[in-house]
Amino acid sequence: MTDHSLAVLPGFVFGPRSPHQPVDNMKAGAPEFIYSLINGPKGRPMPSFGPMHPTYVHVADVARAHVLALKAGPSNARKRILVQGGYLFWRQAAEYLVKTRPKLRDRLPDLDAVGGDEVRSEWIHFEAENAERVLGMAELKTWQEMVDDTVDELLVKEKELRNSARGNRGHASQETLPRRNRLSRVRTTALHKARSSVRRLFSIA
Repeated sequence: MTDHSLAVLPGFVFGPRSPHQPVDNMKAGAPEFIYSLINGPKGRPMPSFGPMHPTYVHVADVARAHVLALKAGPSNARKRILVQGGYLFWRQAAEYLVKTRPKLRDRLPDLDAVGGDEVRSEWIHFEAENAERVLGMAELKTWQEMVDDTVDELLVKEKELRNSARGNRGHASQETLPRRNRLSRVRTTALHKARSSVRRLFSIA
């Protein structure tokens, strides 16, 4: 039996999460790498992610590749299709954000501080021509688009989680009010009883 299947193999996938995906932690999933660039104490060095390969692909391109693979005609051989937008080092992303997001400058790492990941001069390159030859994906989103889309989504989620936390605290405080009122009434009643007892003792004397 001939296998005509296509296997879509993306690089490291980044980009905004689905609006229907519940997020209760800013450090959940691949966006954590980019969030670490805009979250942390001022003056910190670049974060270190270890021996991570610099390949990336925008999540929208991954979705598009799967749709095109389903529509692709039959093949005379099994094909593995590598889908990648290119290569990106996180220092490049931080430098880009420093230039394009002045409001985030105080949240970004200190690029002059010692430590963290650097831009390497050598790494393994992948052949991804099948994405264009089989799926017709001649152009994919740039790493700048990927960083911008991810940061935009992260900032929105961050604000939503903060507002939700404030709302939960406010709701909790409202729930405690009846209990506090009951305790206050109990204390007041006990104080009145104590005073009455003291008055009776003195009257008897």
